[in-house]
Amino acid sequence: FDVDTEPIAAVQVRLSINALPGMVVLNKGTIEPDAVIITPNATFTVTTNVDSADPTPLNSTCDAPCSLRRAIQSSNFLGGSNAITIPANTYTLTIGPYDSEFNLNGATEESGDLDIEDLSPFGIGAGVLTGTTLNDIDPATTIIQMGTLVPSANGISKDRVLDIENPDASSNPVTTVLNNLTFRNGVAPCDPDVANPPQCSQRPGGGVQVSRSPLTITNCRILSNTASSTGGGLHNRFGNLTINSASQIGAAAAGNISQNAAGAGFFFNGGNTPSFDLIVDNTSISSNTAQSSGFGSGGGFSGTGSNSMTVQNSTTVTSN
Repeated sequence: FDVDTEPIAAVQVRLSINALPGMVVLNKGTIEPDAVIITPNATFTVTTNVDSADPTPLNSTCDAPCSLRRAIQSSNFLGGSNAITIPANTYTLTIGPYDSEFNLNGATEESGDLDIEDLSPFGIGAGVLTGTTLNDIDPATTIIQMGTLVPSANGISKDRVLDIENPDASSNPVTTVLNNLTFRNGVAPCDPDVANPPQCSQRPGGGVQVSRSPLTITNCRILSNTASSTGGGLHNRFGNLTINSASQIGAAAAGNISQNAAGAGFFFNGGNTPSFDLIVDNTSISSNTAQSSGFGSGGGFSGTGSNSMTVQNSTTVTSN
């Protein structure tokens, strides 16, 4: 054992754009630390903006042409921590029907919203999915949006844009990183309540919903999304949430809406035992609307629980 390379201190930090944490190590006999960057298990590159499901989803190959939906399906099946490169384009989701996440394992990868989920608890997949990174370089030119779903179901032809871990499933946490992307025009509608008609079950997270998983959003835009419940733009439950680097949630002509609950821009539930942290850094939160006169608090954002909530470094919350 060489004492000149004996590590005496190590700190786990994020050193690259993928979801895997890196490590900064200080070795004995040295002054400067070494950075160890861990690369993704696999990188999938999207080659078409046409929405299509993978015809052979139970493998780790994104069948050509590799749509965004197909790339996510392949990453889910492969497991590990993977990166998906999304070239500049507008990606409109059109395959219906919408997902019914109020049912156990109701996330349907082949239709509705995009589902990042660990499949291993259901006996599917090559391994446990631990991380997913969606990458581009400019949110103004790479747009992921909800279109009109065909076929519709129960009179509903819209869904949210991205769902990270179904809240009613028992999957493992998936560390997710979103870089330089726009998510817009998502709708989390009121799901028909078949047990109590004509009532409906209000759905959270019109643009993005994440449950029990750490999420980091960097230089992204979340615009013009609507939820019947909390989190018109983003709903986060029981996982650390970091929003940073000039991200934009809502805009003067493109705010997010929460129809019947709090947190129109985003809603954060940090839990109590265990509890999780919120960091909002250098982000604009504007022109979002919580419509309910009785429950519509937090037009910009609303939070509950958590170890800590930090809003810092030129973050602006205006006109909500």
